[in-house]
Amino acid sequence: MIRPKQISSKLVEFVTLTTDAMSATDKAKVLADMSHIQTILEAKKLALEPNYALHNIDHSGRVKVLLYRGIEILMMYKRMTSSVPLSESHGTPSFRLNNLDDVWMLVNIANIKATTSLKAMFQSIELLKTQLAEKERAAAAQVILADAQTLGIEYLEGRIKTLLEEHTTEVEKLQAKLAKAKATASSLRYNSTAKSTSPKKPVAKSAKATVKKSATRKRSK
Repeated sequence: MIRPKQISSKLVEFVTLTTDAMSATDKAKVLADMSHIQTILEAKKLALEPNYALHNIDHSGRVKVLLYRGIEILMMYKRMTSSVPLSESHGTPSFRLNNLDDVWMLVNIANIKATTSLKAMFQSIELLKTQLAEKERAAAAQVILADAQTLGIEYLEGRIKTLLEEHTTEVEKLQAKLAKAKATASSLRYNSTAKSTSPKKPVAKSAKATVKKSATRKRSK
């Protein structure tokens, strides 16, 4: 067991494998991606995917390592080869290499167990289900809110239309009353003006006053 580093008798940190500190989701992804890696060509192809990279460990290029998010997960070692001359007496050797890619030996150094990764995968699936359910509930709530807002807006629009119609009717009634009052006032004003401007007729003398005047004239004679 590797003892933890100590400074001034105080515990600072433990030394662990970096791959053990990977999240359950990353472990499940690495295990799934590496499950079909059998040759160096497949490893090189995987190195082109996001978060993956392929580095040379030595200058000769015989040792390579595949990294995921900067963490070493797969080592590739090019084994030594020899050239054997072909002779008719010995024939073709049975141990010859049919594919030069077979000189590469792939070693999984991720230290990820299938059982642990499967458990992590199931946990990730359950987490995704929970997140999906929450998103579906949120989307449903948004739809309900939008419907409520739509219904509220329609109600308000209908109410405003009704009030405007009622207001218009009242205004029309008031306008009719005002027009009638104006007409009445105008008629009264016209009649008053006509009476004040018409010429006065001479007052006819009564018959009694005429007889009295005639008798006065006779006496004077």
